[in-house]
Amino acid sequence: MVIAVCTSMKRILLFYLLAFTLFSCEEDSSPEDCPDDLICTAQFVVLSLNLEEDGSPIILRDYEVLNLDNNNRYTFEEYAPLPANGVYPVISDGQRNEINREGTRMKLIGTSPNGDVYETEFIVGHDCCHVKPISGAFYD
Repeated sequence: MVIAVCTSMKRILLFYLLAFTLFSCEEDSSPEDCPDDLICTAQFVVLSLNLEEDGSPIILRDYEVLNLDNNNRYTFEEYAPLPANGVYPVISDGQRNEINREGTRMKLIGTSPNGDVYETEFIVGHDCCHVKPISGAFYD
């Protein structure tokens, strides 16, 4: 009888020890978290897409960029007039806090001079200081 009580107490004690261990663990920090004491350069990064079709630049009359995670829309009128070389600014450090560090899907939606709609998707992230390209036809 004493042995049975000790075995039961060991199981109960083991259960509480295991539960305490599991619930007392500190959560890992999210990959989205950036250190508060991070020192960044004063450089302001603007990423651009190089839009081409059959080796020729795609010329757009106007365009906007849609953040597919939060549905925010961005325009880059401060870079007007639009370039005739098919290179279009699509994201900057000004939007860094609205994109995921590991990557956010974005879509450029533009209109050609003859009214055709052009769309292309790309992915951007950030390194806690500056936006960075992940995939897409980014201009070097």
